[in-house]
Amino acid sequence: MTNFSGRTALIAPQRSGDPNKQHRSLATANCRCSVSPQRMMPIFGMLCLVTFTFTPWLPTVTAFSTACSISISRHYAEKDITVTRRSPFRLSMSPMDGDTNDDGTDDFSTMMASLHSRFKEIQDKETKIPLVVLDSMLPRQVLRVQVRNELMMDLVRDCLQREHPFFGMLGMARLRSGQQIHLTQGVEVEILKDELEFQQNDGGQGEKEGGMKLALRAGRRFQIEGEIENAGGGWTEARVTFLDSEQEERTEIENGKDPTVVARAISRARELTSPNMNMPNNLSLVDRWIELAKENERQEG
Repeated sequence: MTNFSGRTALIAPQRSGDPNKQHRSLATANCRCSVSPQRMMPIFGMLCLVTFTFTPWLPTVTAFSTACSISISRHYAEKDITVTRRSPFRLSMSPMDGDTNDDGTDDFSTMMASLHSRFKEIQDKETKIPLVVLDSMLPRQVLRVQVRNELMMDLVRDCLQREHPFFGMLGMARLRSGQQIHLTQGVEVEILKDELEFQQNDGGQGEKEGGMKLALRAGRRFQIEGEIENAGGGWTEARVTFLDSEQEERTEIENGKDPTVVARAISRARELTSPNMNMPNNLSLVDRWIELAKENERQEG
């Protein structure tokens, strides 16, 4: 069996007067090979059995070569011919020999470590967001505030510099004991660049002293997962899971088939809308909430 290398193989029989010098040539796109068998019967053509065998490979970034084996069996000859071609299509997952750097590491390991670091960075960007405790907001609600806190302004500038003008907004809850705690659910707010305005004080010392006017639009709701951490800029951040409203509604509908769940929801609704003796003027919880919202609103309406 004789091995040949090439890209596109074409076998063409050629006749001669002497059967012992019967000559058959193999023409390829990239190379030219020939076979001269010692003993060959005089015929006008060849009966060939062609078998293509492709070896699948997983992608990588270090080696590029695909193996394709073509076996041509001549039933009238003493030996078989095997043609093997290599073309730049294989992606191997293992480093090739000789790819080791001076420090003992190879290019493959370095590249995989870089890809892993980049993947973790993208994952953190999607699931870990800065947090600000300011007010409870609902999706699509717009909140306009004037900020003089230097840390808050640094956070806004950092978000704009990274071209990712989003951060998390949380509200506060007061327990019956009087203790205030941060809510674990909030909304992702977007900094509306068109309404961003830096101000200067009377002395003209710059934007930090004068503050800034912000317009924040609430978007996706999220649930905090794990612990809240301190970021490098001084603010806090946490890994969050964004909530799917449609999925929650489907879950509520499915759970609503249970009569006890429906009865519990009706009972809670009555508690919220009925007069409450613990509220001023026996207001219901809903009416009291509306009253407090109007008293503490930052702008009318």
